[in-house]
Amino acid sequence: MEKPLGAQDDLEIPQPLREMAEEAVATARLASREIGTLMAALGQQAEKTNGELAASALEIQSAMLGLAEDSIFNGFDMALRMAGARDMGELLRLQAEFGSAQVKVFERQAKVLGQMVSEAADRTAKTID
Repeated sequence: MEKPLGAQDDLEIPQPLREMAEEAVATARLASREIGTLMAALGQQAEKTNGELAASALEIQSAMLGLAEDSIFNGFDMALRMAGARDMGELLRLQAEFGSAQVKVFERQAKVLGQMVSEAADRTAKTID
């Protein structure tokens, strides 16, 4: 039996919906970049007005923002891939891949931040002595 013209499989995601999702992700990505730029400018301004403790805190904050930005953009990339999924099977596979990758990213980020906090504490302690 033939499908009527314009009919789609029950599990197929319609092209207009995929295009709309891609546009939304692109807009959110641009907004995130602008926020990141503003946060960096604020950090630079605060660094000029504070001492070693504040500089260490800002260094950690800057690293955290960079790591968060990486995660956000990885999410945008995945959202674009998911928006282009042609069926639910592909969508679920992409989601599982992203979840596994994010666990590894978060582990790496936690290690980097832990090292930075330790180094900042050492530097701050030396300035107090």
